[in-house]
Amino acid sequence: MSNIQDFIIEPLDSSRHRREKFDCGVAPLNDFLRSRARKEMESGTSACFVILPEDEPNTVAGYYTLSIATILRTTLPESVTKKLPRYNELPAILLGRLARDLSFKGKQIRDQLMVSVLHRAGHPRKWHHGPSSPIRRMTGQRSSMQALAFNH
Repeated sequence: MSNIQDFIIEPLDSSRHRREKFDCGVAPLNDFLRSRARKEMESGTSACFVILPEDEPNTVAGYYTLSIATILRTTLPESVTKKLPRYNELPAILLGRLARDLSFKGKQIRDQLMVSVLHRAGHPRKWHHGPSSPIRRMTGQRSSMQALAFNH
């Protein structure tokens, strides 16, 4: 029998994903998942993704959050900015939180989460598509620098 465990990564769904038992060993990260992640998703300030064992799809093995951000052009080296549009603020995606439950140590959870982060950062329309999605709310804001990050 194989020790390999398969996982799925999907947007947090507070009605299905059991968050109360999640313990990464860092109280603020545990508390965020349990009490604030859903609220931030509903308000559109961040998107939270959870990794779940395929054979236990309600058990959260880890999570990460993504948010829309900007970087001041002046904080970047000229070698980078000379190839970018001449905006004062440049669009970015912020990886806000990244955590793995202690009981899943050694299962390459962080590696799988980081692959997902990089994939979603390149395809932000795959974040989530609920009515409060930051993607949906920005589609009409073409003049916003933050909206530009999602329209290219």
